[in-house]
Amino acid sequence: LVRQPAQLVVVGDGEARSGLERLATELGVGASTVRFVGRADDHDVRRWLATARVVVTLSEIEAFGLTVIEGLTSGSRVVASDIPAFREVAESLPDAAIRLVPAGNRRR
Repeated sequence: LVRQPAQLVVVGDGEARSGLERLATELGVGASTVRFVGRADDHDVRRWLATARVVVTLSEIEAFGLTVIEGLTSGSRVVASDIPAFREVAESLPDAAIRLVPAGNRRR
């Protein structure tokens, strides 16, 4: 539940981007609510992380939980898919603001 104006910023050009753009269009969500910035270099990723209140990563395959750690070190809360790499980070940092959600539970 979002109680104040918020913007979802989608960083990257992965395989899910076109589906997410279609979903935003179907839902009538404009650019003031969802912004697709595409591929970003390390500097821009750090900038986006620094401004985020919540970092969401729903990857289904990761070797290491770097996105989760980057989100936490930026001071954000993190929502991540419940995959082994992210689960390991969450278990090693039990007091961290990490919420795991079922992997693969997304609309394609």
